Amino acid sequence: MTSVQTEQIRLFAKAPKTIVIGHISSFAVLLYLATKSSALPSGLLIAWAILELVLTPGLLLYMKIWAKDLPEEIPQQARWIGFLNALVCLVGTSWGMMLYLSLATDDPASFAMQMAIAAGSTAASVKSLGLFRWTFICYGIPYLGLLSLKLILLGGDFVALAVLVLIFLLMMLLLAKDVLASFMDYVAIKNENLDLIAQLQNANAQARLANREKTRLLASASHDLRQPVHAMGLHLETLSDSTLPEAAQKTVAHLRQSIRNLSNMFTSLLDISLLETGNFTFQTQVIDLAAFLKNIAEEFKPLADICEASIHIKCAPYWIESDPVLLRRIVQNLLSNALKYGGKGTVTLEITHTSNTLNLHVKDQGRGIAQKERTQIFEEFKRAATTPDHVQTQDSIGLGLAIVKKLCIPLHLDLDLHSSIKGSIFTVSGLKLGHAQAATPPETTLNNSLNGLHILIVDDDPDSLRASETLLAHWGARVSYAQSLYEVKPSDAPDLVLSDFSLGNGVTAFDVQEQINQQSPHPVPFIILSGETDPKIIDEIHTRGLLLIPKPVQPARLRAAIESQLARIRR
Repeated sequence: MTSVQTEQIRLFAKAPKTIVIGHISSFAVLLYLATKSSALPSGLLIAWAILELVLTPGLLLYMKIWAKDLPEEIPQQARWIGFLNALVCLVGTSWGMMLYLSLATDDPASFAMQMAIAAGSTAASVKSLGLFRWTFICYGIPYLGLLSLKLILLGGDFVALAVLVLIFLLMMLLLAKDVLASFMDYVAIKNENLDLIAQLQNANAQARLANREKTRLLASASHDLRQPVHAMGLHLETLSDSTLPEAAQKTVAHLRQSIRNLSNMFTSLLDISLLETGNFTFQTQVIDLAAFLKNIAEEFKPLADICEASIHIKCAPYWIESDPVLLRRIVQNLLSNALKYGGKGTVTLEITHTSNTLNLHVKDQGRGIAQKERTQIFEEFKRAATTPDHVQTQDSIGLGLAIVKKLCIPLHLDLDLHSSIKGSIFTVSGLKLGHAQAATPPETTLNNSLNGLHILIVDDDPDSLRASETLLAHWGARVSYAQSLYEVKPSDAPDLVLSDFSLGNGVTAFDVQEQINQQSPHPVPFIILSGETDPKIIDEIHTRGLLLIPKPVQPARLRAAIESQLARIRR
């Protein structure tokens, strides 16, 4: 909200300096005519010259400078306006006296110039002085009033001219009133617009806050639900390895797929929460792109089988520089989307080369995306209206493409969509080329059995603890467990530790690691299974060289992580 006085002073301060130039040139002409056609004392003319050619312009410039630095306080603004009124009243009186004493009635040319300057300077001042309620009155009445008085005193035909001058003055006063009214309307409209902008900004801020709270709440709920889902997944893995009738095996397989879908939903909720709060960190590495895409394609083969689709890769031996975790999420979400919505055809992952960058194209052979939906599908919790029947049973809550769009920003990638009735193509462009790296020798793995290995499980959630113990024992490991730091015994001496991060009462996996290392003569492999999302904690976990696997963990990934950690120690 801006006050009328503030706007008046601001506009006056922005008035062009040509006003001062016009004042000087006009008065210089009047002074010349007065010197030429009257017998005024030279001292008076010099005083007038100093007043109007030096002091008044200087004061006007000072007023403009003062206005720019004037605080928005009513007393100081009123003082400024009062000073302006006094100054223009002095100017109007001075100019009026000049015409009163030097009016060249005997010289038609000089008289015409004097009258023209009087009319012109008065009309020109309306635009700037009419912004204020009394300022133009303080200027115009002394100026044209003294001129009219002089004409009346001259008598004869000059009286009629005096009447015309007064009519002109009245017209200028009415014009100044209109200028002020228009200015007041302008201020009112500006304040309304400012109010609307403030309301929109407030509504936008509230919407953003609500959106952040929504994703935070969903992420929090996701975190709380991870424990039972994690336990369910481990129990089902144990059950799937048991001898079951064929019908029961099918039921277990469906349950495992449901658990994977639910786990993917939680991962999507966590991704969008981290992206909206700016807590996503990334680290650039050199990636073998062909192998990278092949690995992801293998991961999605079960989904492709369900969707009766196939995955085809067209990629030359390229190496790129990017964050493998974030880029993997981008490709996973695009590939998942293409398989679910692309129909029973081929989904192609194609790499094209442009200048110093690469482009990833994910092509499907579906029915395409309607024009009106091509923006909507990148919004959170939005899906295409034409959802295939088989998608209803998959982990589709409308976050995949929203995550892709947000992940492209920190990686400086562009995302484009081209769709027709023959299918859709999502293009991620801007992948930076990197230098080829020497192949990393494959890690040695253990035998399928974990017989003879002592694994300590530390988790304050009884369900997760019980599920982990059952599965690891089924895999042949010797298992001990603890629900708190105080239950970790010096005699445990584990070969590997699986620990949740937050163990209650301020105790964390770091405390468990320190206690285990104090008790063991050699470093013990340590894996943290947690739904922790705090980037500072995640960074510290990585700094300590610990492996973090987010809950709910897939049993196959847990098994691979255990074997990898133990193999690294045994080298």
